[in-house]
Amino acid sequence: MLRKRGPLVRQKTSNLLSIQKLVTRNTGTMITNHRLKTLTMNDVTQLLPTAEPALAVTSTLAVMRCLQAQISELEQVLETQVALRPAFHHILTVAGSKSFGHSPALIDALAP
Repeated sequence: MLRKRGPLVRQKTSNLLSIQKLVTRNTGTMITNHRLKTLTMNDVTQLLPTAEPALAVTSTLAVMRCLQAQISELEQVLETQVALRPAFHHILTVAGSKSFGHSPALIDALAP
């Protein structure tokens, strides 16, 4: 399952970058990752008043959210099935590494 998570994360990142480029190309302004992840359909239509780019963003945003749901589901299952090897417990002392889903370095330290 860890092998399946990687391509999903890469695809989600690719979709996020695609939306950022599309918004920048059509509005001339950058949009942050955080702002992009919280966009609603109304926000998209206000940001991109023409129909074609707005449809491209909303469809890509829907795919990105679907991917995130699948990634989260995989991570929940993986957290119940894998354990951190004793030699790598010190990694958990690093800020932001409590969950392996947020720290790719922990994936290598997991025991099946």
